[in-house]
Amino acid sequence: MTSVPPRFPATRLASIVAAVYAAVLTYCLVAPHPLWLFGATGRAIEESVDRTIVGHLQHAAAYALFAGLLLWARRPRTWSGHLRWLGLAVSHGMVTEAIQMLVPARYGA
Repeated sequence: MTSVPPRFPATRLASIVAAVYAAVLTYCLVAPHPLWLFGATGRAIEESVDRTIVGHLQHAAAYALFAGLLLWARRPRTWSGHLRWLGLAVSHGMVTEAIQMLVPARYGA
């Protein structure tokens, strides 16, 4: 008789997705030129978006998605649990913005 492997829990998948997104988001925020892969086009995109309302909206959307992924991964049952994970997303944003002030070719908001 063969045994059936245990199912991969959805919360584990959500946690992996949230962790990978956090890593990519951190890279995009602290790398001097995160769109280097696209060459001159990537640099032109960075320069056209920096310090505009589009840049701020881009940051807001990225952190809203990050907060949503954290809530999906952890599925808190109380308001304090929700606030804890939302606080983590806000803290991540504050720390990466502070780090940006130390990186050449970047600026903190």
